[in-house]
Order: sequence, then C-alpha cells, then structure tokens
Amino acid sequence: KVYARIVLPKTEEKVPLIFHFHGYMGRGWDWADMLAYTVAGYGVVSMDVRGQSGYSQDGMRSPLGNTVKGHIIRGAVEGREQLFYKDVYL
Repeated sequence: KVYARIVLPKTEEKVPLIFHFHGYMGRGWDWADMLAYTVAGYGVVSMDVRGQSGYSQDGMRSPLGNTVKGHIIRGAVEGREQLFYKDVYL
C-alpha cells in the first residue's frame, strides 16, 4: 500500500500540481503544511515512501509497523531482485 495526502483548492478550474516526495527517513507533509500551497492556487500530492516513517507499507518484506533506518541495504542478502529501493522506484 502507498499512502498519499492530496489537497486541492476549491475550484472547478484546472490547477498546477506539486508532487512532494520526502527524503530518507522522512514522511509526507502534514495536512496543515499543504494548505499554504492550496491558498496560492496549487494542488498538492504528498506521498509516504514505503517502509519509512509514514503510513505506506513495504509489502511482505517490511517488518510489522514502519521503520526509519536500514533501507539502503534492505534485501542485499536476498539478492538484487529483493532490494528495497528497486521496488520504491519501480
């Protein structure tokens, strides 16, 4: 599962979108942080990367709950097809 927050200005017109992808050991923006952009006329999509400190899950490879460390090497022992970042970017 991939969790994302989406906030759009209240309008019938098309609006530009901002896609926010957090850095390592992070999570998506809080709702309140996104509102400043909607007031300026932008829509915002802020995604939690799987298996980090947000709500997105890393499938069957993830330990129960969310983690914030060890993603760079997760899956290295099992082989390149099991690497965490391979699935993140696919």
